[in-house]
Amino acid sequence: YRAILRDADREDLETRGVDSDVLLDGTFVRGKEVFYNVGLRYRGDNSRDFAVKAFRIDFPHDQPFEGITHLNVNALDNHLADLAADFIRRAGVPVFQTRPVAYTLNNAWQTKHGGLYLRVEAVDDELLARVFPGDDEGNLYHGRDPSGPGEADLKYLGPNPASYADFYEKKTNTEQDDYSDVIALTDAFTNTPDQDFEAVMEGLLDVDEWLRFFAVETILNNQDGAIATDTGEDYLMYHRLSDGKWVVLPWDQNENFQDPTAGIFRMGIAGVRRLVLHPAFVGRYFQRVLSLLDGPFQTEPMTLRIDAARSVYGASLLDPMASFVPARQDAIRDLIPDRLTAGVEPLYLVRTGDNWRYFKGTREPSGGTTTWTGVSFDDTSWPEGPGGFGYGDGDDRTTLADMEG
Repeated sequence: YRAILRDADREDLETRGVDSDVLLDGTFVRGKEVFYNVGLRYRGDNSRDFAVKAFRIDFPHDQPFEGITHLNVNALDNHLADLAADFIRRAGVPVFQTRPVAYTLNNAWQTKHGGLYLRVEAVDDELLARVFPGDDEGNLYHGRDPSGPGEADLKYLGPNPASYADFYEKKTNTEQDDYSDVIALTDAFTNTPDQDFEAVMEGLLDVDEWLRFFAVETILNNQDGAIATDTGEDYLMYHRLSDGKWVVLPWDQNENFQDPTAGIFRMGIAGVRRLVLHPAFVGRYFQRVLSLLDGPFQTEPMTLRIDAARSVYGASLLDPMASFVPARQDAIRDLIPDRLTAGVEPLYLVRTGDNWRYFKGTREPSGGTTTWTGVSFDDTSWPEGPGGFGYGDGDDRTTLADMEG
């Protein structure tokens, strides 16, 4: 793949803010095919700050490239994302397509604008048409964690649609500006009484698909701050029109195949824990995990897939992945009980995202005494927020920016 910008536009790309989504007019070449008036920009969230840049390329609707009008090419940790997406696809979870490609901007090979890239399918109506043929006109949302408080953590934020727009980025039907389905979903996750939760979730979700999604993320041990770990971001939700049910799809997958001994209940989002650990669902979650270990994640087929990628990626990248697979198999099997007992939840003393009352100050909050440590102390006037707490270094749910030092 070759992208070409005029010198002035290339300089604009390199000197303007990396967060700019303004498309620059260019040309795209693949073999003998030439596409004029394509739009080009950097893409990604954190990846825009990386030394080697990822790109978004938009094609005219009357001249699509291989049937698509939006093309993403990513630059880093592509071996992880490529093989993760392959496993997720074989596990039966809808996922973006990937393909390793050689890409350059203005023939800058092996620089910040060229080298071995990964073509990643864009999140849009074209993905829906492929994954849900004939059922692709529903609302697709991208869960995000923008800077500042709040994230797409399935928490009910009230009836105002504006409260959801920054966290649940609408990718289809944007002209309708309607978030009523997300509001109803988060309300159900947050406010449904325990005795009704199973029935309500079965009515709203494709529960088996959601449990398979979290089983996949657990097996790969995705280290990213995402919906499967402790942050409401880096996932997609699609509201199917055919049955009115929601499905969940993965996004960033370039932090997998690490720490094979990690646990199987890493979920820190309250709504996700409530779903996966519910007495009616936890056994089904275990079953999904085991079926994947006995199926697409078996050592033999995974080794074949990894070996097939050796013509593209080096041994230093792939050998650790090959070692991860049997080690992860053993670790997970040791953690799943021989008899699946519904309703048994791991014991946690403190979990990420639990709500806390806290006091901001430099002295004892009860007039210099330790009365505040007693169970009967009235702390209702204290502010409240989810843990963990910190000074805003990127991993805090409650930021105490004025308390540092």
